Amino acid sequence: MTALKKYNRLESTAIWIESEDKKEKEVIVAFGKKTLIISDSNDTPLAHWSLTSTRIISKNIHRVIFSPDPEGIERLIVKDEEMINSIEIFISNTKKYKKNFTPLIGLIPTIAVLILIGVYWKDLKIYLIPLISNAQEKQILRTSFESHKKNYGPICSSVSADKAIDELLDSLGEPYKNIKIIVLSNQIVDIIHFPSGTLMISKKFLSKTKNSQELISILSQVNFEKNKRIPLKRIIEQNSMFDIFSFVLGLKNSLKIKSLNELEMFSRRKTINKEINLSDHSWVAIQNICFN
Repeated sequence: MTALKKYNRLESTAIWIESEDKKEKEVIVAFGKKTLIISDSNDTPLAHWSLTSTRIISKNIHRVIFSPDPEGIERLIVKDEEMINSIEIFISNTKKYKKNFTPLIGLIPTIAVLILIGVYWKDLKIYLIPLISNAQEKQILRTSFESHKKNYGPICSSVSADKAIDELLDSLGEPYKNIKIIVLSNQIVDIIHFPSGTLMISKKFLSKTKNSQELISILSQVNFEKNKRIPLKRIIEQNSMFDIFSFVLGLKNSLKIKSLNELEMFSRRKTINKEINLSDHSWVAIQNICFN
């Protein structure tokens, strides 16, 4: 059964917008037990929304826009009247449930609140991420990279390889142009994803990579993680709440990266359905960047 018991299966088409920099996608939206399931035409799940956090951010006679987050970044545009009514019924019931229990909040002992804070202290750090600007994120990169380069450099570079890397990123499309690839001759770990879309690749990784498809797969993963600020989240988890607050307020210049292993990436050898304009000569130039 679905969240609404009168339906065994309720679904409709909708338009899904994952974020502001992503294109609209036509999807299938269906009720799960406690979630809205958003899938593509092949029935592959793309997202699961908690029904209790779903809310209406815009409404007119033709369509309703729903979102699972307070900022309304991820959106679902629904035009099917029955699906709209069903989601609205669940949202309305959830609000009534919360309203009925509002008086009980005042009965929660202070000590219980403190215990909860202690239990979820680590999770609270994640909510500070929106307070860290892109400029501050780049400052973390600059500070940590200098130390990393000193230990595992020098940086490999050649005119032909640098040009080939630029061609590769251009051929992948606009979102990939903000990714920066740096090859270090003595880096032990194959691939490290630093904040702001900076990718540190070892000479060893390039030498054992058979073709460009594996690197392209890594770049696709980097683009996804960069948009979600996943490297920053991993660094946040390594620092204390005091250090994070100090950094946000400008009292500290950077945050420490205590474990590079947390930033390590692994090739998934996933096929990218993109026509990549990269010649064999260009790939060889990239692969031999440390030997020129």
